[in-house]
Amino acid sequence: MLLARCRSLLLAGIAAVVLTASGSGAANTSVEECAVPGSWAQTVNGGWVARVVEVAGYALDGCTGSAWVGVTPLTRFTIWATEPWQRPPGTTPYGERDLRGAFTDGTRVLWEAQGVAIWIAPGPDASDVLPGKTALAWLQSASRGLPRRYVRLAFMPTPAAALRTCRSDATLAPACPTRIPRVFLSPSIPGWRTYPGAPRPVSGIFGMERGGEIPGKPELMRPPRILHVEVEAAVGEKPLGTRFVWPTGGVTRPRDGLVHEDRQRPVYFGRVVWGGRAGTVALAPPYPTGGSQGNHVVFRWRTGRTTYLVGMHAWEPFAEAYATLRRVVSSLPR
Repeated sequence: MLLARCRSLLLAGIAAVVLTASGSGAANTSVEECAVPGSWAQTVNGGWVARVVEVAGYALDGCTGSAWVGVTPLTRFTIWATEPWQRPPGTTPYGERDLRGAFTDGTRVLWEAQGVAIWIAPGPDASDVLPGKTALAWLQSASRGLPRRYVRLAFMPTPAAALRTCRSDATLAPACPTRIPRVFLSPSIPGWRTYPGAPRPVSGIFGMERGGEIPGKPELMRPPRILHVEVEAAVGEKPLGTRFVWPTGGVTRPRDGLVHEDRQRPVYFGRVVWGGRAGTVALAPPYPTGGSQGNHVVFRWRTGRTTYLVGMHAWEPFAEAYATLRRVVSSLPR
């Protein structure tokens, strides 16, 4: 059910047109008129290309005979995908510093994303030009971060050093998960860290993080690209990282789209039993209101006078993030 719901996000609201490597075609048509049942854009790849444009922050303005037409504040552009990825002969590295692994044939720009080639060309009108470097960077980031096909997230054991550090605080130890979503920990990929860092001792709060928040683009926050898990424990007082008042009423059903909503207060999901622990779950408001748990989906429970929290930065589709936190909590020591 969850994977089906994730896949449907790639196809929802997508108009259709068969895309080819040329990027040429008839004059652009409205998005509604592009919706031809059974065409390429009704497939996962077709829907994915349109979603890439939307997640990058730009609008669709219809299609040509072979490409989607996107709109930035300054120009229109065409975008399509071919597979498998192969760098065309005669292309040279694209000079913009913000684009990684991009190439150009003098007119168009392309790069590899998840095994396919993403092509960007000026829009269908003679006055259209290539998008600027900021727009290209967002399109590249979206194409590499938004999954082409949703598969169940892989998990891995919590790195031994991180788990040992988390457990160095006896009060916090019951909240230290033994399994977390898989992330890339190669020394060649920077960004993994735990906190507090040495020589500061762990006292009531511990975090594991790879990458940082991409404001306004929760679809790009899904592991293994980005991960932030923070656990807390406090005896007889409020945990350190939770600045907001924990909710107790007004239960909301976990659903996709919540991370996009303007939330000044936590969203409360009610009481649950996860991993044998009875507690409550909430989606924290963004930072700074949410503190270091800002935009995290958080499980909270109590044992005696001690309050525990396990939070993980949420992403869209939110239903998947919610289910993933449950798997993290289920790995806690019993």
